[in-house]
Amino acid sequence: MEALELLDVVFPELDVRFISIDDGYDSADPQCSKERMVYVIKHLANEYYARISSKKLTQAHELARGNGEFWGARPPYGFERSKANSKILVIDPEAASVVVRIFNMFVLEGYSYYKIAQILNRENIPSPKAYHLIKHGKAEKVEKNPEKYLWLGNFISSIIQNPVYIGCLVTHKTEQSYYKGKKLKRVPRQEWNIEEDALPRIIKQAIYDRAQKNAQKIWVNSFTREIDKKYGLFAGKLVCGVCGRHMSQSRYHTKQGIGIEYHCPGHDVAPNHCKNKFINEKAVLKAVTVLLDKWVSIAMKEKKAYKKDSFITKLKREYQNQIADIDREIQSLLVRQQQLYEDYVDQILDKREYIEFKRQNMEKVDELRALKGSLIIESNDMVRRYSLKNKWLSALMDKQGNLCVTAEIIDELISEIKIIDKTSMEVIFKFEDIFSMDLIAKAV
Repeated sequence: MEALELLDVVFPELDVRFISIDDGYDSADPQCSKERMVYVIKHLANEYYARISSKKLTQAHELARGNGEFWGARPPYGFERSKANSKILVIDPEAASVVVRIFNMFVLEGYSYYKIAQILNRENIPSPKAYHLIKHGKAEKVEKNPEKYLWLGNFISSIIQNPVYIGCLVTHKTEQSYYKGKKLKRVPRQEWNIEEDALPRIIKQAIYDRAQKNAQKIWVNSFTREIDKKYGLFAGKLVCGVCGRHMSQSRYHTKQGIGIEYHCPGHDVAPNHCKNKFINEKAVLKAVTVLLDKWVSIAMKEKKAYKKDSFITKLKREYQNQIADIDREIQSLLVRQQQLYEDYVDQILDKREYIEFKRQNMEKVDELRALKGSLIIESNDMVRRYSLKNKWLSALMDKQGNLCVTAEIIDELISEIKIIDKTSMEVIFKFEDIFSMDLIAKAV
């Protein structure tokens, strides 16, 4: 009964006038209000029809896919649409040969995902996305930004683990109700619909099975390496400033202990396009420490100045006085509004004058309320900045008053670090207004 609730409760409470042009309904019209149940029933009938249509359409799609029809937006790499029937997939010889080669390199030659990607990039073989654009007459888009269309290790992994290459048509990976426009959501792998022998095979079953075993071993090994992250200060924070990819972490052993480096996957697979090979964590930590040390020295001076003349207290009091003045002025205008109404009732003002004076009066009230809201936001923002500065100052300093940078502090403070090269990087703070403002002030 959503429609009835909207018409009888929600809209009247919000003083909303509801008009339906198709149904000739206007909530301000008394005659329409009497016949509202007719419109509610009509709405329920339409809603029922939409629900049933959604279910039937979904069932029709599932039946068609069960017959080997492909309803996706883009065919899997290695396949193309049949010229006779666009819903039927056939093998694309050029792309399929690349798929076969990928499986052979992975299974027979023992190459890793990244090694395979590196070989394909070196030979200028278009990645799946690039191949699709080139095939549809958009080669200039690839030529303009070739670094965006490179082969990557995760592309190879997706191809290796896709059952479509042994003739399986996989459906129901996602779910969406056409009724009420519900959002697309992913379906757990165990609930996928897999139609065997629905497509022509590209890879032999034995090769595919061996590839899955190898992929499983890789997954287990990478899972055990997740513990490495706890040794890194900047895990997930470093981004290559050349190609825009997140840099991966690797560890090495020295006489002093374990060292950490961050590598750009773009350089690993295509060194000609991205020159950012790696950067040592010590270099990043040194740069971040220098930056934070500058901020701390400025913030400490500012804190002493604020404490000395009770700056924040005075500022809060000034805002409170301004807001109190606005409240008094608003109250005065509301009293004036009541007086206008009484003058209208006593026929001192005619209807036209009353409406005009009321409009002018309410415009002033709205302006003052907007000003009051902006002052409250401004005041809260100033207090927030001051409080956060004190919080981060306390967190960054140890008991002896020395700067102390930890993984927890970095995670809380820093959003991203762009590595331009080994001597240049850009640190992006989560609280940009607090940190960059002070550093800019120091430079000036």
